[in-house]
Amino acid sequence: MSLCSFVVLVGLTNTVLGLFCGFLIGQENFPTFWLFMYWLDPLHYALEGMIMTQFHEDTTPIRTMDGSIMTAEDYIQHVQFPSWEYANVGFDVLALCLFTAVAL
Repeated sequence: MSLCSFVVLVGLTNTVLGLFCGFLIGQENFPTFWLFMYWLDPLHYALEGMIMTQFHEDTTPIRTMDGSIMTAEDYIQHVQFPSWEYANVGFDVLALCLFTAVAL
């Protein structure tokens, strides 16, 4: 495999992982056919674990675009990522360990 082909393959892989991780398009907005990609994307588990851990019990008040004030934790859980939960952090770590074991 030439270097140019490798660069194209890496770029394509990053694009697909970024698209299906649930950051740009939420799980509830995925077409039913593409939901399997959401669950097979290791970036989904990494982002959910990091974001839910970072904002768990964060009571920093923030003002949303509509002018309402809520805590950072409420904004992340109910507005930005409604399908992600702090209770899934252990599962996220386990999933990332499994992805790493399969990749090795």
